[in-house]
Amino acid sequence: MLSKFTHKIKIAHDRYAVFNNIIFKPVTLNTDEVNRLYAGDLACFSAEEIDYLYQAGILVDNEQQDENAKQILIDSVNEQIGEKVNLLYIIPTNTCNLACKYCFIGKLNHQCPQVMTKETIDNTLSKFFEHLKNINAPKGILLFYGGEPTLNFPLIKYTILKTEQESEIPIEFAIVTNGTALTDEVIDFFAEHKMNIGISLDGPKHITDENR
Repeated sequence: MLSKFTHKIKIAHDRYAVFNNIIFKPVTLNTDEVNRLYAGDLACFSAEEIDYLYQAGILVDNEQQDENAKQILIDSVNEQIGEKVNLLYIIPTNTCNLACKYCFIGKLNHQCPQVMTKETIDNTLSKFFEHLKNINAPKGILLFYGGEPTLNFPLIKYTILKTEQESEIPIEFAIVTNGTALTDEVIDFFAEHKMNIGISLDGPKHITDENR
């Protein structure tokens, strides 16, 4: 059976990347193979290919295998970082206005653009603030990432203002941006709220132009 953690993303004409988002061993399949896989028709795959689909977690014998994989991931995260986490990545949007050729995130996410909602932020911040209190963290860090995060500036503004109003623990703000969507309004707001800004650059213009 197909794992509930299996996803597919179109990466080229008649080609898909199929992967289990816990194990993340992607395989490349054509449209017919993907359709057959999702329909449970494995006749087009060799025994060796089917074995690899199981190894990659794309196919499982039963639902319990999915639950076991999820628990292994949870246990591993708890063991390695446990109560040390005081940094939260926020991705306001998974799209980017540059779509650099070398950026696999941009190539994948332009197939399925998404924008984070205020409801998601409310839920996330509530849990994050509670976690910081539980571990007696001296401070927390919110890092806006993407995609190009400034394409959803209203959500960034909402998040910062809500954080300053509700967090009982000092929170630092940071962002990684390509800088091309910064306006006077955005810059003034970032300056007022002490945003740490990281600008991603390719280098000389001819190199930059080659990658856009």
